[in-house]
Amino acid sequence: LCGGDPKVAAQSAAHQHPLVLAAACKFMGLYAPAWNVHCNHDAVLQLLAYLQAAMSVPATAAEASKATKSIYVSCAPKLLNSPSIVSCMRESMEVALPTDQVEAMAAVAEGCTRLIVQMKDQIQLKEAFNNLLTPLMHRADMALAASTSDQDAQRALAIEALTKYLNVLHVIIRFCDTPPGMPSPLGDILASIWPLLEKAAHLSVTYEPILKEVLSIQRQLLANAPNLVSPRFSDTVKFVVEAFEKTKHPSTLDYLAAAVEAFSSINNDNENSFNELLAHVTGVTMTYVTTEKRPDACPQVVRAFFEMCQRYTLFCPAALVKCREFSNIVSLAVECLAACNGERESTRASLIFLSQLFGWKSLRLAPTVAQVLEMHAGMIDEQLAKHGEGVTRVCVGGLGGGSTQMLWPALSDCVIAIATHVVGSNASSPVVEENTIAHQWVYSSLSTCTTTNGKPLEAETCRQIMVILFNLARRGSTSKPKAKMLLSDFARLCKGETDLDALVSYSL
Repeated sequence: LCGGDPKVAAQSAAHQHPLVLAAACKFMGLYAPAWNVHCNHDAVLQLLAYLQAAMSVPATAAEASKATKSIYVSCAPKLLNSPSIVSCMRESMEVALPTDQVEAMAAVAEGCTRLIVQMKDQIQLKEAFNNLLTPLMHRADMALAASTSDQDAQRALAIEALTKYLNVLHVIIRFCDTPPGMPSPLGDILASIWPLLEKAAHLSVTYEPILKEVLSIQRQLLANAPNLVSPRFSDTVKFVVEAFEKTKHPSTLDYLAAAVEAFSSINNDNENSFNELLAHVTGVTMTYVTTEKRPDACPQVVRAFFEMCQRYTLFCPAALVKCREFSNIVSLAVECLAACNGERESTRASLIFLSQLFGWKSLRLAPTVAQVLEMHAGMIDEQLAKHGEGVTRVCVGGLGGGSTQMLWPALSDCVIAIATHVVGSNASSPVVEENTIAHQWVYSSLSTCTTTNGKPLEAETCRQIMVILFNLARRGSTSKPKAKMLLSDFARLCKGETDLDALVSYSL
């Protein structure tokens, strides 16, 4: 394949038939580990040159970029010894960017980044990242300038291109993870890209694809280098909240969820700030899903909002339970169980939030978080007393045929969380209670379920399922998998996929 000039060979193969070239590229990528064992670094560079030529052919750019990534990753031990590897990576990036195929650009960017972070020479590492970023930033700046064009077609193309380049930048940051003990290059990268992010942010409120990519980069920075972005955090949050107010785009809530996880702590200043943030965002969300759109018409907003609330439960519970909108948050979660009409992601997010909130004692939490929840357990118990019956009825009804099978695990988790919490609260009683309020909720919900023939479940069957469930709940988290199996068997019983014999094993 690379006997002569590899670029000439690639162009010749493409001229004969693009499928031949695509097959050759795929072969090179699949055998990348073999090239690392049997080839010297000059031969590997020849393979990369062949793939660079192949990437210029639209029909083979996808396969060539995948193979390029595989070789950069698998042949890193050989390539790190090559004096020309930095220029080779820049050439790969310069060839990938004009393809306009975001998957091809991202694949090359990933392969190059994963190779660069293994460089031990910090001068070479900085030079490599500079060479990788320069063509990308140049094209992004050009697209940004063209995005203000008076011509609609040119402006649309510029926005599309800028979105792709931001996606590639996200990939570079995502894989910019140096080995332990090595300094992170993210500081230099952040200094290079921050002006672009600020300029793109001004466009993002108007163009939602750009907003999504800008915030995906910000979330990745929160995950990889929170200490680097903390000085800019206040300004970023202000921008994100304003963007949410104007666009209601779920990516804004996704960023806030990541921020809670990254920066929340027992520190009172942070707690108060996140408390006010949650109250404001909740007010905006409540208005949106009650006056502008129904929850089933904006499922991604509902999904993102309750995933944010999950982060509050796990990382900043004081800000959640002390929030003036706490009661409204729980009420909205309960309402969305039915109002989302079974849409998987939004319903699942609501269920997980309620499961974590009501079943917090069963979660593996940091000691400080568990202590805060213990201090405010009374407020959570009030919400359980208020909504427990309704949540149990919706969950059991969903298992009994009202929801798709994909939601069974989340529905089961919520029922188990309620049952475990109630029996756990009564664990200190010298007498095992068989008729708690949770028993009543579960039994009444079971009795309303029907089988495939339209007949309700028999009272003895309902009682049997209830008794087994609460016996498992008393054993704590170790019996949770078996409790979930029980509720799955109950769901199958209602669908006619099993019979009462399935319950026998739980009594043994």
